[in-house]
Formats: sequence, structure tokens, C-alpha cells
Amino acid sequence: MFSNEAIKRMALQRCTSIEFIITEKCQNACKYCYRVKKHALSPYDMLDPEHLRLYIRKLKEMFGDDVFRNREVELFGGDPLLDYDHTCKILEVLDQEVSDEIIYIGMPTNGRLLQEITMHDIEHLLSKTKVPVGFSFSVDVIDTVQRNLSNTGSYLSYNEEINLDMLIKLAKEGGHGFHPMLDFSTIDKWFDQFKTFFDAGVRPYLLEVRHPLSKEQAIEAVRQMVRIRYYIDKHDPKSLRHMNTIAASTVPRGLGCSAHTSLCITIDGKIPFCHRVLDPPWICGNLLTGDLNLSKFVFFKAGFDHRNHVACLTCPVRFACTGQCAGASYEYWGDPWTPIESICNYTKLKIFVMTNLFPDWITLLTESVQAGRFYKQGLVDEIDRIFGYSNVMQLIEELKTWQKEDLI
Repeated sequence: MFSNEAIKRMALQRCTSIEFIITEKCQNACKYCYRVKKHALSPYDMLDPEHLRLYIRKLKEMFGDDVFRNREVELFGGDPLLDYDHTCKILEVLDQEVSDEIIYIGMPTNGRLLQEITMHDIEHLLSKTKVPVGFSFSVDVIDTVQRNLSNTGSYLSYNEEINLDMLIKLAKEGGHGFHPMLDFSTIDKWFDQFKTFFDAGVRPYLLEVRHPLSKEQAIEAVRQMVRIRYYIDKHDPKSLRHMNTIAASTVPRGLGCSAHTSLCITIDGKIPFCHRVLDPPWICGNLLTGDLNLSKFVFFKAGFDHRNHVACLTCPVRFACTGQCAGASYEYWGDPWTPIESICNYTKLKIFVMTNLFPDWITLLTESVQAGRFYKQGLVDEIDRIFGYSNVMQLIEELKTWQKEDLI
């Protein structure tokens, strides 16, 4: 019989990173960001570096001395680069406590702080730890989707404009990445955003903001994705393997989002389902009290597979779908497990179109007996029901001419 300690450690095996929310404030007020409302309401500004030290030690008490070994640490927000001195102190604590155990420190950031300090300051920041540090810039480049400053950003006197050239230079020199958010309200700008980074020598991480959308938006989103795919195939096909949303791929873990692979710690030391699902019913532990609800923890980290939801059991793309963001579903339904139907429809359309245009997508759905059987039985019928089969085939023929006529 497995002990509770063994079960706890087995549930943690899937986690490749430990994520600390070090601030709940951000310089930006992006209209699609799930945290904007919480920023205004949150009583927490920044995590005290000594509290971080305490959390690290409590994690070792709860999960074992090797809990950080060969894992990454993610510093999350808000924006983890809200205040220069604070981030320096956070990195110092990580270096003192776990630098010989962790393999990488990642910081998703809007980049606003980095463009307002000198290169010497950036080098000083990175020197605070021996561990490699990587930034992932969430930056929009199209005027119509330029991110507005939040009240916090204005209060801290940040500049409204984004110095994209400086961030691109920093990314290329330091091996950092870009993570432009492909918002459904600005679908017609997706290719332009991608091309700006791609032509500058940066290979951005692409991700649709997975909120509800109309059928018309789904069709335009697929157009944009195909255009991006054609452009990559033409100019740098080797980079396709790094493109997460237009290369054929599946997710072997139960969820497509990072909830199953990250152990998140809030500013006040709680262990939530993920950095987006933070309400009390979705808290499974508390580092300060040492409490851990083992059944919740196991279910949150290893017990759910999106393919087994009742809405997915007979879906024709069940074994090819990467799933949805549990946090977005939670905010939409009050339930992180139930998928948003319009996003399901978009996924079906995207897979159907891609399999009619690109061989790697065909292989994705036919090399697996399970995937192939489900795909052949029902996807055509689903496409006809949702979008109209003849309409979609007409779209596919149009997209084929894009490649032939070199309209990319």
C-alpha cells in the first residue's frame, strides 16, 4: 500500500516548475487579461523576499529536500519586474537557497521596466544568481492593440510607449523570448504581429487568448493561422518545430495549460490549482500552516484528463485536441473542467483545415488508431453542423491559392 508521502511525491512528479507569484500588481491594464480586476482588488503589492525564503524552506518540509532539484522556477505576477530592487532581492534569495538545485528561472514580463533601465542595470540584475534567467516578453506591436498603462503603471511613472527595438535587441542577445497574445478581438492583426517579430529574427511563442468567440472570428482566426504557417514554411521551415499552435502536436498530459506541470505558490503562501484559479475552493494547501489536502492535490496535479470530460468523450478530435485553459473555463462557467463550446468549434475548424493543407497535421490524426477512428467518424459531420461543409471547403480552396499565388 502506498503511503501518503509516496502518493504526494508521485503527484508532484509531473511538475517541471515551481511558480511563485511575487506581485499582484502590473504596469499594464490589458483588456483581455484575467488579472486586471484582481490587481485593483488585491491587498498584495509585492512578496517580501524573506517570505520567499520561508516558502522555499516550507516547500522542502512538505515535499522533501529535493523538491527543487532539476526543476525550473517561474516568477509570476502581476509583472515580476514591477520594481527593480525588489526583483534583485528575490533573485538573491533564490540564489542563496536553491541555486545548486534549479536549472532555470523564468519571468514572463511586459518588458516595461527593462526598457527604462540601462544595460548595466540589467546585467546587475542577472548577476544576482548563478542560475540562467530568461525573460518572456508579452508585448503587442500593433497600434490598435497597444496595451494601456494600469493605475499602478501610471502611479509608478512608467512611459506609455513600448521600445520594441530595445526589447528585440535584448531578446536576441540574451536568448529571451516573445509571447504576443493573439486576442480574438484583433484577429485581423495576428499575422502582422507575428511577422514583425519573425522578420526581426525572433521566433515568438504563439498562443490564442482562449476566450469565447463567434463563428466569423473562428474562420478569420484559422485564416490568420494558415497564413502564418505558410510564411514559416517558406522562410524558415526548421523553426516550425518550436511553433506551438500551428505545428501538429498533442499534449500527453491531462491539460493543455500549465496547471498540471507547475506547482504554484501565492503571495500569502497558499497552494492553488494554478495561477489563474485562486479562489478558496481551489486551494489545496498552505505553506505557513503546513496543511495539504492530499486528495485535492492529487486531483489537481494528476487526476484529471480533459479528454474524459463528458463533452469530449465522443468528440472527433478528442485525441488531437490540446485542451483549453482551465482558468478561462473557470471564469466563464465557474467550472475549470467544462470547455467553452465556441473554442471547441474553433479547434475543430482549425484541425480540419490544417489536415486538408499540411501533411504533418494529417499524420497527427491518422497515425494513432484512436485518433484516426474518431476523426474519420465524425469531424466532417461536425464541421457541416457548425460552419457548413461547403463553406469550409470553399475556404480551404481559397487558402490553397494563397500558397500558389505567393500571397504571403
